[in-house]
Amino acid sequence: MRAVLVTILVLAASSGCVLTSGGTNDPIACTELYTEGGLRITVNPPATVTPGRYTIAVTAGGDALELAYDVAADRTATCVAPCAAAGVNFMLDRGLSLDDGRMIAFVTDTSRSTGPVTALLRISDASAVVHAEQLHPVYRTTEPNGRGCGQVSNADMTVSLP
Repeated sequence: MRAVLVTILVLAASSGCVLTSGGTNDPIACTELYTEGGLRITVNPPATVTPGRYTIAVTAGGDALELAYDVAADRTATCVAPCAAAGVNFMLDRGLSLDDGRMIAFVTDTSRSTGPVTALLRISDASAVVHAEQLHPVYRTTEPNGRGCGQVSNADMTVSLP
């Protein structure tokens, strides 16, 4: 029996597997998926959009972060490089643009495990702030890589421009 157990442990170690237990006799299997926690903000454009440069600005935890997008007459939005901003406590990235004109920004803490408790969102065009809102996200916590393999907290919020 001892030889079999030693052989199993050697094979597990050589294949990169980690055998652990959460206080029971059941082994914990962690996947190698990587999932960030944070706040995903989806901005829906108005029915009629004025082409030009728009910014999504988020103030959270003492950090003021901003992404810029160029919006065309057909409502397509393109993030202007670098499509990311970093502060001391939070990061704003994932400057995604979808074909239907929606803009997506992702706010995460520097550990990439959760987002801000509150955040001030400001969306501006070239001349003025077109939307301002204090966000109070509600997070859900999951263990995307398996039970006992680390938690992340995510929230989704959608803002529709008038």
